[in-house]
Formats: sequence, C-alpha cells, structure tokens
Amino acid sequence: MKTLTTVRAAAVGLAAAAAVLASGAATASASTVTPVAAAHTVTSTAAVAPSYVTGNGVRIRTGPGYGYAIRGYAYAGQRFMPYCARPDKVRPGVWVRGQVNYSTIGWVHSDYLHINNWRLVDYC
Repeated sequence: MKTLTTVRAAAVGLAAAAAVLASGAATASASTVTPVAAAHTVTSTAAVAPSYVTGNGVRIRTGPGYGYAIRGYAYAGQRFMPYCARPDKVRPGVWVRGQVNYSTIGWVHSDYLHINNWRLVDYC
C-alpha cells in the first residue's frame, strides 16, 4: 500500500526532475533522467496544505465504524494526516484512518474532516 509520504516524495521527485530538465542541465528518455552537467540541488517550494479536523470533541475510533471503541478525541483546527479511507456502510461519507496532531492514530468520519487533497488518500 502506498503511503501519503511515499506519494508526496514521488511528487517532489518529479517536480525536481522537471526543474532540472527545464534548466537544460539534463536529458530525458522514456523512463530516466540523466544528468549532463555537475550535480544540481533543486529545492521544491511547493507546500501541501495540511488536512484538519473541523468539529470539536470528534471521536477517534479504533476501527472504521461507530461500533468501534473510542481511542481519543480531536478538536477543530487540529492537523490530520490521512493514511487511507474506506466507505461508510451506514451513512454517506467515508471513514479515514490517520494521525491527529502527530499523536493519536485512528479512524475519523469524513463529516468531521477537511481533507486537502483526496487524490493522495488511498483505499484501505
């Protein structure tokens, strides 16, 4: 399973390769980028806006459903790092597995989250 970090690292790597190609310091074939001149350091300035919790006292659960035990609570504005998601079988939306404020890992319903980029969230 791809993780958000793996996907983000691949995106940064592609951006760096594109920058090197644009500068004329490398040549490209169908699947590789070959440096022509001395090594170049390319720093990506693109920042990914964080996802965050939108509700207060949101329950962080041990599994993807309301029947699972409560692991902790999250509050509006706290950062949420999504790992993966799966559909809710009871009501519209999805359950998202992730980490709240670099601490508690668990499942939160999408009704209580703002996910910045759903394309980076895998199915689990």
